[in-house]
Amino acid sequence: MRRVACLAILTGLLSAGLIRARPAEMAQKGAEPVARAEGDPADPLAGRLQAKMQRLETLTGRFVQRLESRGLGRARVESGKFAIRKPASMRWEYEKPEKKLAVTDGETTWLHLPEDNEVQVGRYPKGGGAAASSLLAGRLRLDEDFTARRLTAEEAGPQGFAGAVVLRLEPIERQEEFEALLVAVDPTALIVRRLTMLDSVGGRMTFEFFDIVENAPLDDALFHFEIPQGVEVLDTR
Repeated sequence: MRRVACLAILTGLLSAGLIRARPAEMAQKGAEPVARAEGDPADPLAGRLQAKMQRLETLTGRFVQRLESRGLGRARVESGKFAIRKPASMRWEYEKPEKKLAVTDGETTWLHLPEDNEVQVGRYPKGGGAAASSLLAGRLRLDEDFTARRLTAEEAGPQGFAGAVVLRLEPIERQEEFEALLVAVDPTALIVRRLTMLDSVGGRMTFEFFDIVENAPLDDALFHFEIPQGVEVLDTR
């Protein structure tokens, strides 16, 4: 069960290529776009948030991740800290309940599972990282790649902080990995405080973000991993 959860985390954070093609490219690939309703523009908050994301070069903070899936039974809750540097360097360091480390320098990905004495090495996908990382790094165009609807307080439910505004983002291009994103935003600071990915079979992965620091200088060493001696290496590059 623990290995299944680890693989789900790796897939969710580092492996899924999301929402890079535009409609013209979709036609060439044969994918099916989702029509945007006429007269139904994206919520202006999505545009403001996108503009803020475009100004960010680095982002660090802490997170709590909650994975809910029928296959897992009860929800799995983990926590740790993250660091992101544009264009594609990321570090997700899990601290509780067990230690794991997911790192990419934009070319290579590493997943270190100390309890399994294992390191998984892969190639960073050309399309970019997954939803959580791509959203925080500003690579997803909220005002172009999604339709956005602001949820009512009753629809959104409690978000864990005062003044939360929740946007439901549905991709213009149909995605296998998720059906929609729920993004809880501090509308004054334009900070994403909670991100939930919903899939087609009722699963959801939620990230809550805390202690966020924007545009701090980050050392290159954060985004590289030296494989310890004596561990099993699974290299899929």
